[in-house]
Amino acid sequence: MNNKPEPDFDRLTRRTLFRKSESETIPGAGRSAAEEPLKHTKVKATLNFDGDVMDYFKKKARKEGRSYQMLINDALREHIRGNNVELLAKMIGERILTDSSFYERLKEQLKIKGD
Repeated sequence: MNNKPEPDFDRLTRRTLFRKSESETIPGAGRSAAEEPLKHTKVKATLNFDGDVMDYFKKKARKEGRSYQMLINDALREHIRGNNVELLAKMIGERILTDSSFYERLKEQLKIKGD
C-alpha cells in the first residue's frame, strides 16, 4: 500500500493552505476561456535567464508551493500592468479624487501650517 498522497492533491492542498489572500484564485477561474483566449493559451518558449534570477524564482516557488514558471509569468504580467509603485500611486490618486472630506482636511492643515 502506497502512503504517498496523489500529486494533484498535494498541489491543491498547497494552493489552498498557502494562498496569500482569499481573493487570490486560480488565474482565469470563473471566466470563460472564450472571453480571454490569449490569457488561457500557454505558449512554449525557450528563454535564457541569469543563474541568480532562476535561483530566486525557484527558491520562492518552493516556499510558496507553486511552480517557478507560474511565478515568472506573474512577474511578467505585473510588469506589463505597471510596477507596484505606479499602481499604488494610481489607486491613491483615485481615492483622493473621490474623497470630498480629504479636501476639507487638507484645507484645515494648510490653514494651520500657514499661520
